[in-house]
Amino acid sequence: MLEVPRKDRYNTLNDYINYLRNSTDRPLFIVLDVSTDCLEDFNKVDKSMELIDLLNVTINQYNVTFLCLIHENPGSDKARGHFGTELMNKASTVMQVRFEKDAKNNDTDLIKVK
Repeated sequence: MLEVPRKDRYNTLNDYINYLRNSTDRPLFIVLDVSTDCLEDFNKVDKSMELIDLLNVTINQYNVTFLCLIHENPGSDKARGHFGTELMNKASTVMQVRFEKDAKNNDTDLIKVK
């Protein structure tokens, strides 16, 4: 998606999902690695909801599961922008992977499931 101009990414994703749905009746598992890259602006409500609606319609009409990866805001536990907030609200499962400091100030991996 990075090679596609940002303003065209939603339509490109939609076209690709339609292509996949029409080429197989098997269950689909789609990974959106850094899902905010699929949006023109992840802070705009209309753009965020447009993509979330696409994901929901696809999930409800077809045998599709999405794994959406999103970065947190720097220095925060919150996902990026309006899209991140809404995506977490709609998600079946939310996992957070990050580094935390132990008592000796060493980085340790932490995975939280909400």
